[in-house]
Amino acid sequence: ITEIENDCFNGGIVQNLTCSADVLSYFNQENIISLNIVSGETIKKSDFLNMSNLEKLSLANTITEIENGAFDYCSKLVYDENEIGYYIDNWLVKVTNKNIEDLSEKDNLMIVNKALDGCNKLKKLSINTLKDKLSVLFNENISPVLEELSISSGILVDNALKDVKSLKIIELQNITEIGDSAFEGCENLETLNINSNIEKMGENVFDFCGKLKFEEYSGGRYVSNVFISVLDTKSPVVAIREGTKFLYNNAFRDCSNLLQVYIPSSVTNVGNEIFYGCNDELRIYIQNANCKILNKSNEKWNYNSDEHELSVYTSVEFEGGYIYLSNGSTCTVMGYMEQSSIIYIPQELNGMSVTEIAPYAFYCRDDIENNIFSNGEKSFELSLKGVHQSKNLALVIKACEYLNLKPEECYVVEDAFSGIDVGFAAGFKTAEIGDASR
Repeated sequence: ITEIENDCFNGGIVQNLTCSADVLSYFNQENIISLNIVSGETIKKSDFLNMSNLEKLSLANTITEIENGAFDYCSKLVYDENEIGYYIDNWLVKVTNKNIEDLSEKDNLMIVNKALDGCNKLKKLSINTLKDKLSVLFNENISPVLEELSISSGILVDNALKDVKSLKIIELQNITEIGDSAFEGCENLETLNINSNIEKMGENVFDFCGKLKFEEYSGGRYVSNVFISVLDTKSPVVAIREGTKFLYNNAFRDCSNLLQVYIPSSVTNVGNEIFYGCNDELRIYIQNANCKILNKSNEKWNYNSDEHELSVYTSVEFEGGYIYLSNGSTCTVMGYMEQSSIIYIPQELNGMSVTEIAPYAFYCRDDIENNIFSNGEKSFELSLKGVHQSKNLALVIKACEYLNLKPEECYVVEDAFSGIDVGFAAGFKTAEIGDASR
């Protein structure tokens, strides 16, 4: 059926009706006793004004909003009732216990607009998808003591939880979009867990969330499975940790020294202008060929300026925490993504001999300090580039060990003060090449 004329059914007496929410207005509603809504998104109050004889109502799981007071004139409607309030299926229509503190036990709970008004002692709440109706649900009368909120499925639109100052913990399940300023001003928010593949995030999402705990890992800052930004904009290399789902807007913006970025297969979506202002020589190594960073038509995802297109490579491979590039028979270790105090460089990765460790392979890995070891007798062509800035002595010390010499038997020759500092600190003789007048 593609069209129903007005008054088409008004002459008949329909008592048992199965239909979409979109066509309720075409029926003589006074006689309806049993109603099964099988599709649609919104239940309007105007559609139920004349359903005074309605006794039984079933709602489709596609419904995302029920207008406040929608069932006020359905005097015969039978609700499920418990100590909290009145329900229809998983929809909480009205809270009768205004002193309720915990409303997190019922699975897939949906809430009629304004049903929570007056619940000023509510501390914990779990709700199912409300799409863009979240702000309507709270109607600016959210409990002033709400500390824990769990939302499953759907999207959070702009300003969804803006300035909800009491919130301390937010759990998001299967949320696909987070709008502008969604958590802005949640000044007591400490924990945000995102257990879903985020497809899009807006601007200023975390502004003024002063207590939010960011994780710091291998040169990056994270919130749950979202990479937020680099810790040091002067870093030459960043390896995104495995399990990350989304790269936040402007994550690498103006990182002018950045030369290499490694992105694991878990990353499927990225924000806007994440590499804007980066070095023209930046190389991006990405494991997931379906990651939207490769979509050249979408909002400068793979550009660092209006003109310059970045170099993106999909040949990078990952195994056992190691990042490596191969030529089919040998491979070069590009980095290590796991949290560890010791890194053992294997003789082989995926059946290929490890012959080299790339420049900056372990940059910013302060957690491993001097504990980089080989599992065999193989000698590596170790580059010292980037060791100075990270103040990590491991590579110069291991290079010395591979030569079977002691530090005092070797020279570190450098053109930078920082490099000389590293060599001196490790016990090497040092020589700087440069202008003696400095």
